[in-house]
Amino acid sequence: MSQWRAPLFGRIPRAVGCLGVASTLALATPRTESAASRKSVQHGALDPGSCEKALKKLKVPHVAAPGAPKIAQPVILTGPIDDVHFDTGRPYDQRTIAAGDAIDCRLAVSLVDLARTVKKHGVTHVMVKSFHRPNQVIVDPGAPLRHRIGFAIDISGFKLKGGKHLVVQHDFHGKVGQATCGKTAAKPVPDTSDARVLWQTFCDVAATEAFDSGISPNYNASHFDHVHFDLTADHPILFFP
Repeated sequence: MSQWRAPLFGRIPRAVGCLGVASTLALATPRTESAASRKSVQHGALDPGSCEKALKKLKVPHVAAPGAPKIAQPVILTGPIDDVHFDTGRPYDQRTIAAGDAIDCRLAVSLVDLARTVKKHGVTHVMVKSFHRPNQVIVDPGAPLRHRIGFAIDISGFKLKGGKHLVVQHDFHGKVGQATCGKTAAKPVPDTSDARVLWQTFCDVAATEAFDSGISPNYNASHFDHVHFDLTADHPILFFP
């Protein structure tokens, strides 16, 4: 796997507090926590044998997905994680490499933290816009293409207990350039209860430190309909606008 280094948009400190991390105005702020203590660093450093043991210990249903292009440790989820489904629009028994369902084993480990966090908000299904995109188009030359290597998830919304759906495109109510999390966090406009749940869920997942970056619709126009979380093996940045 090629090693990617820090992009021009800089390093940002770890997630902190309610609605909370950092704004796009805080670019180039140095990371302050010990890298070794961060979950994302520990997950990204797992070798294939250790990662497989971790998935079994965490009871993550999966199968190996040999041949998935550009993914170093490819697996496909075959069931829910901690009773939370990662819904790609395809039944588990119909998921394939060709459909983009493969992910790196190390991302699967981080998805346990995501599942446990969103479950606290009453989520039963994470609506996956995309996992693996081996031919991901280069939109930002300075950004890592983590979907290409199975290290990223795009989430278009959530299904809650009782059947209610929260859709990022329609319910997030953000604005490009404002902070999603932390002391400088803005508020959704309109400030609806559904938007609050989406903002809080994004920040709570970021606060797990299981991911190296997370991007909301408040970052740029290309994320108007989803939130993004990803992991790396070399941990060049922490980025949570």
